[in-house]
Amino acid sequence: LDESPWQTAAHELREESGYVLDDLTVLQPTVRIDKLTDVVVHPVPVVMNTHTYGDDAAHYHSDTAYALVAHGEPTLEIDEGETQQLEWLSLAELSDLTDKDIYRNTKEIYMFILSELLHNWVEVPTSVFSIDNPT
Repeated sequence: LDESPWQTAAHELREESGYVLDDLTVLQPTVRIDKLTDVVVHPVPVVMNTHTYGDDAAHYHSDTAYALVAHGEPTLEIDEGETQQLEWLSLAELSDLTDKDIYRNTKEIYMFILSELLHNWVEVPTSVFSIDNPT
């Protein structure tokens, strides 16, 4: 309740991968709003979606996906209690995964990033986007 979407992305990223924002760049469209008066501007997400969760079709999760680029190893360790399985996959390796290996929509997002966004969006330092609350 007390985090912006970008603050949430930053803390989940740190917990689940060991990466901090300074380790990464974020892919962004070449034309975008990057400054507004009296607000904090967040990166443009690749996609926002809502899906059912678990066995209860009435329970939904909404996801926001950003395309982040790592140029090295994470600064921190993955938090205890989080999955320790972090893999780097090529587009070909990703294509070979089945629905048993990865959620279908997750695969579709990753394939879109690797096949389209890497060539059409630009890398922007994550520091361009504040994790502070608006004042």
